Amino acid sequence: MQEFWGKAFSCRLNNTESSTVGYHPDSWLRECTGNENLLTAHNEFTDVSEYRVTYNVYKSTYAIAHALHDMLSCQDGNGPFANHSCANISNFQPWQLLHYMKTVNFTTKIGERIHFDSNGDPVPIYDIVNWQPTDTGAVTVTVGQYDGAAPNGQKFILDEESIIWAGGQSTVPKAVCSESCDSGTRKAHRKGQPKCCYDCTKCPQGEISNTTDSTGCLKCSAEYKSNENRVECIPKEIEFLSFDEIMGIILVTLALVGFCMTLLVFATFYTHRETPIVKANNSELSFILLVALMLCSLCSVTFIGEPSTWSCTLRHTSFGIIFVLCVSCVLGKTIVVVLAFKATLPNNSILKWFGPTQQRLTVLILTSLQCVICTIWLATSPPYPRKSTEHFNEIIVFECNLGSELAFHCVLG
Repeated sequence: MQEFWGKAFSCRLNNTESSTVGYHPDSWLRECTGNENLLTAHNEFTDVSEYRVTYNVYKSTYAIAHALHDMLSCQDGNGPFANHSCANISNFQPWQLLHYMKTVNFTTKIGERIHFDSNGDPVPIYDIVNWQPTDTGAVTVTVGQYDGAAPNGQKFILDEESIIWAGGQSTVPKAVCSESCDSGTRKAHRKGQPKCCYDCTKCPQGEISNTTDSTGCLKCSAEYKSNENRVECIPKEIEFLSFDEIMGIILVTLALVGFCMTLLVFATFYTHRETPIVKANNSELSFILLVALMLCSLCSVTFIGEPSTWSCTLRHTSFGIIFVLCVSCVLGKTIVVVLAFKATLPNNSILKWFGPTQQRLTVLILTSLQCVICTIWLATSPPYPRKSTEHFNEIIVFECNLGSELAFHCVLG
């Protein structure tokens, strides 16, 4: 009592040494008058604005009281200890009181239920307080509560409108180094700075980010590309040489010009087929050569338009066979010319070794060899249409894959 009185009024009672009081450096200068009034005292003992510690002491005291009451109510023969005995209320051990405290279960005057779990912990009930400034300082205001015993969905209660943030704001202040990154960007951490400090970097082409504050970008599949904002994947444009393009029109025009010119020569030769100059020029090989040239001109048309299985198959094989037919006819006619010059020498009968029959066999054998190579090519690994993304990132090139490159080189050879 002397300690409390001396600290509450900063004085000392009569016959009390100043060193015993020791609460105020000047307390030894005056003595308590006896007229001090507790109603006028203002200190931590008389502050009634907050009862948190006081209420906890109240609950602790009542918990011990209920435990003592249960211990007193014990009857020998039904006790919880050895041989069903009870504790001696006048001389009990602490562990005996602890046993009863673990089973305490009572309700306070404000309706709070007090009990302990198997670990000796009470039901967690917390007041959520907000430290709010006032004209005279600051006070803590209860803005919510957490009740561990409440049903799910009702454990956490918060009155956000009652919260006052720093600077008297009613909205939550921002405490970040960088603003949020929008969709289409990703976080790029700044070296040597805290984790919350970053730059927002736009996703590269072919990658997207459709969430805010994304740490990485998602790569689009091979047939898709990212849009301008980098927030979604859109299909790539499919390109191929079509008949509507300028290049396609030029190629078709040249093919038709070549075909018509060759057809005109063919008609001229056919009209004058009985003349000596046509007969001397081996009219049979000439007609085969002209037909092959017309077909070669038309073969270029198969390289235009949307690739399909049949067009990819015909592109290289048909041209390869017809081109060999052309070259075979030219070869046969060239050999005849060479032998004709050599046959002018006396007693030279070399020309009879390469007559019309041998010329036909040369063309047939060489063309047949090319047909065999093409047949093997188509049977093992034929060309096929393929959408290629290797050449460009923004578009898909619809082209014909060769299938077997070895077979293609053999055809060219």
